[in-house]
Amino acid sequence: MTTIKQMEAAEPSAFVTNFALGEKIDALEAENAALRGALTPTSATKFAFIGEFKQDMIRRDEDGVEYVHEVSIEWTTIKEIMAAIKAYAARTALGETQ
Repeated sequence: MTTIKQMEAAEPSAFVTNFALGEKIDALEAENAALRGALTPTSATKFAFIGEFKQDMIRRDEDGVEYVHEVSIEWTTIKEIMAAIKAYAARTALGETQ
């Protein structure tokens, strides 16, 4: 079995390139895992996202006066959005655009 030192001595530039590529692959895999985790409904993501998204609702009273009422987006809606993003990403990875 060839050791790392032997590989580096035999082909220093290839070793540096391969090592750099390996680090880049590791970083991309870690980023991918983090993104997948952020888009997976769990108690941790629920804790992170619930209450973070709001929508203004405009209401009128009997005199026609408008009031803006802020409403938090429900967790079930957030989960549906997460699923839609994951599905879109999967389609895009396969080269599909719709």
